[in-house]
Amino acid sequence: MTKIKPAEPVDVDAVFKKRVLIKEAIRCSGIEAVKMYIQAGKPMASWRDGKVYMIPPEELKTMLAAAENADQATS
Repeated sequence: MTKIKPAEPVDVDAVFKKRVLIKEAIRCSGIEAVKMYIQAGKPMASWRDGKVYMIPPEELKTMLAAAENADQATS
């Protein structure tokens, strides 16, 4: 599990004005969650075609690699 490091005080009003920071925090937490499921070897629940779909760890690895490649392409 990822250890949370104490952070410097944050100006919450400034963060909410910069929605990019919020989107980035949500994206990073999602990536960390996927990594935890992969490490545990467990499927992750998702919603597909109106039904709950359990994404197997192998598919999660593929999705994570695609997301990381997309990040590298945009930076």
